[in-house]
Amino acid sequence: MLQLQEVLLWIKSVVEECGQDITTEQLKDYVWKTLNSGKVKNPWPNVDAHGGVLLNYYGLTEARYYTVLFGVSRSIGICSQIWERALGLPLERPKSVTMGWLENHCKRAASS
Repeated sequence: MLQLQEVLLWIKSVVEECGQDITTEQLKDYVWKTLNSGKVKNPWPNVDAHGGVLLNYYGLTEARYYTVLFGVSRSIGICSQIWERALGLPLERPKSVTMGWLENHCKRAASS
């Protein structure tokens, strides 16, 4: 889960080298410099990579803990599934719903 740290550190290096008011052209040059450095194995990080930026935004700036947080959250998720399976409950696959659907559902349930 080093992507949490790597993406955040890369963004911080962009700001450090180019400043806060970076232009599109400066960013493009910096991206190409990074890609051509030979250090990039996969320029397409998965969705977990953005977690470091969010954690930093909300005040957790110690990147060393990002992997720990990721591991704890995965462990809790796995434990809950094991517990449900031990009780013979079916696997749940939550579906995505819109805010409008949720409001209508709550109104219908309240009027019943």
